[in-house]
Amino acid sequence: MLRKRPRKRPLTPGQAADAEAAGHAAVLLLSRRDFCTRELYNNLTAQGYQPATVQGVVDELSERGYINDERYVQQYVALHAGARPGTAAHRTRARATWRRAGR
Repeated sequence: MLRKRPRKRPLTPGQAADAEAAGHAAVLLLSRRDFCTRELYNNLTAQGYQPATVQGVVDELSERGYINDERYVQQYVALHAGARPGTAAHRTRARATWRRAGR
């Protein structure tokens, strides 16, 4: 299992509450790949941002269409349904829905 590299410097209380910094971190993550809202929220709080700040950033990105759980699940299913021979598409769809999107 791959582990994330720990942050070199922990966030100061001012940085942890800074919505602009949290938004920048979120956009940086989203530039690499799609995330569902729960996964992005967990990732940003693990980086040290305050939960209330992260929730506001996630809500704003969702309103703007940068995060879309439905699109994420569709892409996840499309990617993994054909990759696992013998696994029914409905089972993969259920896994994607429950594990990744938190529904």
